[in-house]
Amino acid sequence: MGYMASKLVNFAIVLSLVIAGFVVARTVILEEDSCFCTPSEDDISGTILPFETVSSGYDGPEEMEFLVIREYAELSDFWRSFKGMNASIPSMVEGEEMIVVVFGGSRPTPCSDIRITTIVEDDDHIDVLITDSYPSEYSGYITAMGYPYHIVRTEYSEKEVIFIVCEHEM
Repeated sequence: MGYMASKLVNFAIVLSLVIAGFVVARTVILEEDSCFCTPSEDDISGTILPFETVSSGYDGPEEMEFLVIREYAELSDFWRSFKGMNASIPSMVEGEEMIVVVFGGSRPTPCSDIRITTIVEDDDHIDVLITDSYPSEYSGYITAMGYPYHIVRTEYSEKEVIFIVCEHEM
């Protein structure tokens, strides 16, 4: 891939479609040297929202995907399709909390990871900062497929959510 094509991929802006009630969200993928996915408080112009991990692991779906779930019925449908019909659905107080989902897609090694690091609320939107870590090509990693994901619970908001993915080589 040429230099310009690589830059276009690194700075791609992807619009997620409204599917089954999920809100429209934008995704921005940044290259490593332009990232601030773990910013200091001086770098932030909004309010940092607390969040807690609901689930994380390496058995997510094959495609990279970003979701915001604001209603319990949506969470129930999503969770059953993701974890199975008998899976215990995580708690969510409708109107007070929302679920943010980040799927990393298929990776050639389980040494890759994807993590929500910071959630920042601004006047008109919410930024979800994500670190997408992968081993360097010289790290001698194990070749086995991994499908990393991170799902968190945070304060409810109707604002647009912008996912900012910072790619980071380990």
